[in-house]
Amino acid sequence: IGQLRAQMSQLHQEFGELAMRQREDSVAVEGLHDLESRLVQHLEVARTDQQTDHVRLREDLEQALDTSINGGGSDMSTLQRKCDELAQAMEIHLASARQMDMLQPLETERQERNREIGELVEFVQGERQHRIQHVEELALRQQRLEEDVA
Repeated sequence: IGQLRAQMSQLHQEFGELAMRQREDSVAVEGLHDLESRLVQHLEVARTDQQTDHVRLREDLEQALDTSINGGGSDMSTLQRKCDELAQAMEIHLASARQMDMLQPLETERQERNREIGELVEFVQGERQHRIQHVEELALRQQRLEEDVA
């Protein structure tokens, strides 16, 4: 009977541990679902932005074609120039997007450094205040000693 009780106790403990692991797994799964939702949201915004840029570029190109066609027939060089301008604008836009992606880690690091500097400033100010108090206490002691001697 004692052995059965020990086994039951062990099983009860294992069930408790299993329930705890299940709760932890559930929390982790919720975290993953939240992360997935945020990622989908971010990708949707990026896709929408890209579609808007494509529509805008298409409209600009159509307008350039209409202007060129309706402008007098021999404006093939104007059309070529406008296409080049659109391609250049697109390259600038893509380069800017890449730079923003590269700047984000730098901005995060800058914020971290500012936080660390703030902590150092607080520490130095605390030490300075402590030393001022210590010097004042020493001066007061010296004054008392001089008064006692006199």
